[in-house]
Amino acid sequence: MLVALVICVLYAPLFHRTGFDSHEHAWTYLRVIEYEQEFAAGHLPANFTSAFGGATHAFPFFYPPVAYWLTTGIASIMGDVVLAVHASFLLSVLASALGMSLLARRLTGDWVLSAAAGLAYATLPYRFVVVLTRGALAESWSLVWFPFLLLALLGVAERKRRAWVSAAVLGAVIILTHSITALYFAIGATVLAVAFGVFDRREPFVEVVASAAASVALAAWFVVPQMVYMRELWVSDPGVMWTTPEYVSAQAVPATTFFLGSPPQVGMRLWVGLPGLMLFPLSVLSLRRVGQSHRAYRIGLLCLRTWLCFAVLQLGPALWVGWVPAPFRYVQFPWRLLGVSGLLSVLGCVLFLHSFTRGRSRVRWIVLAAVSGMALLPYPDMREAQVMSEWTDRFLREALGTRLAWPGMTAQGEYIPRAVPRGWMQSPPHLSPPVADSGARLLTWFGNRDVLHVRAEGPGRITFPLFAYPFYQAVVDGVENEFGVRANRGFLASTIPSGVHRLSIVRRVPPWQAVGWGISAAAVAILGVACMLRPCESARSADNRWP
Repeated sequence: MLVALVICVLYAPLFHRTGFDSHEHAWTYLRVIEYEQEFAAGHLPANFTSAFGGATHAFPFFYPPVAYWLTTGIASIMGDVVLAVHASFLLSVLASALGMSLLARRLTGDWVLSAAAGLAYATLPYRFVVVLTRGALAESWSLVWFPFLLLALLGVAERKRRAWVSAAVLGAVIILTHSITALYFAIGATVLAVAFGVFDRREPFVEVVASAAASVALAAWFVVPQMVYMRELWVSDPGVMWTTPEYVSAQAVPATTFFLGSPPQVGMRLWVGLPGLMLFPLSVLSLRRVGQSHRAYRIGLLCLRTWLCFAVLQLGPALWVGWVPAPFRYVQFPWRLLGVSGLLSVLGCVLFLHSFTRGRSRVRWIVLAAVSGMALLPYPDMREAQVMSEWTDRFLREALGTRLAWPGMTAQGEYIPRAVPRGWMQSPPHLSPPVADSGARLLTWFGNRDVLHVRAEGPGRITFPLFAYPFYQAVVDGVENEFGVRANRGFLASTIPSGVHRLSIVRRVPPWQAVGWGISAAAVAILGVACMLRPCESARSADNRWP
């Protein structure tokens, strides 16, 4: 309760009834409204129908959905999108504190240090940046799942019953929350799995490999169509998405900002925080107290070494960005790794403190008090947000389709076809009604732009003011019709025979998404059978006992 109270005080801007401006502007609120409307209408796959003046924007089809699903569910309960987004942010912070506390308690058996760990993880400088400066909802929720996955991996090492299934599900949730962060967290998770002893014996090793494969398979319903169809969108262009080696290299975090928090970069305190600064002295104290053979010290030392590797990634991206696979460059800004490195620093500090304070209960209370105090003191500007008094639920719902939602509720408008010129996205013309050509003549069309009647003297073509996404299908007189994409603009077009016809646009699961759904369904079935058939030890192995 004390930890939750301190967190609520520190994140006070989330208790405002009006929205706050961030690097995401009002887009986080507007996206949730779009999700609400799409789910209420039963539209699958979901699409942002009011974006780009009605040409739509397939953000839900290509962006990991878990964080927005959770927030949309909260919004349906609370009835106010502003309160729902703020509640989602606050819940993500509280849940991440809970996850880190449980992980620390599992590793140390000390609830005082566990409380300090949860508070430290929730009040890392970058945590405030993610929530109050960047407004990054998906990244905020990704930080929730990391300690829970480590708990599951620890359960695998201890031969806990069905822990590998929990690891598989959590791995899929991380992929479906923030895919880019998941790539880098996989590195840290692998290192810690080694430290936990997962790879010391054949059975846990096989289970971890199986859970990793199952995680990808469970997320295949989203990942497979995303990877296939994304190649036709502007998001696959490195120049548009700022993922070229030259750009990523130029985003190195200055050493003074990284270690001292000053000067801020683009209004952000890109600081490792006190846990990062305390790793080195605590490792020395722990070594002198218990020596190298103590298990907590050895895992803490591995956290320190991995943290150093992530520090190099952030301070010197030019050293690695040129040779890593292209997906790793989609991190765009190396300082986004502060979330993963923050987890490593907190976990390392807790393990060093555990080995150093054995038998010293008073020291543990001092540590908890110090963490609470230090969370309140440095750089109070980190805890401020630019509250917009006019951003109420009603105002934001009326703002859909206006300049406030431009371009498509993302920074680059990146989820539109590459056939659409970038100049159109930056300054779009007024979208006209559907266009008839090649012998066709438009008779009537309805306001939703996806149902119309046409007369064709001969075979003709109708071009709709909708971007040509793979889940759209033209229906002519009740029969699905293959459509062609207008080459110079990327809008949806359908050929029609001669005569008078009724055309409509419907949404269908595209072929590659059907493949992904099949893989995910097979993974669910295999996991279910494995849970029923595979025997597991219900008790911990003596040589893996914690703490």
